[in-house]
Amino acid sequence: MSHPLKILARFKLHIEAMDETLSQERRALETRDVEVLTDCSNEKLRLCQALAAPEFSESLATSIQELEDDERTECELQHTNLLAQLTQIRDSNLVNGKILNRSQNSVREILHLLSGRSLDGLYGESGQPNSDTEAGGESIARV
Repeated sequence: MSHPLKILARFKLHIEAMDETLSQERRALETRDVEVLTDCSNEKLRLCQALAAPEFSESLATSIQELEDDERTECELQHTNLLAQLTQIRDSNLVNGKILNRSQNSVREILHLLSGRSLDGLYGESGQPNSDTEAGGESIARV
């Protein structure tokens, strides 16, 4: 196993990359850039998998405890700071999720108003319009 300082350095790189990805995602949510959102989603998945690697879990804490006093103190401080950054990242991700949810609800409401129908029956699993959906009203777009 690598030295804890090297593991912490990799951990920090992944955390910084996740923070930047969340910032990009936030900007993409604000501008409704679907392509960037898709890229961010894929990058977040990759980074989550990297951050879940065994080297960053309990084995790191155990390795830190086995170090000499000065080095252990430095590693513990870095580890604590990185865990605090992870908490901030989690909170940023929750905020982005709320923005995305509200945006989806707005689109759902607009589609309902334009179509006169509930969105639930408007599209099938494939994303294509349902032809058998009973009309709840005339679409404004066709009037």
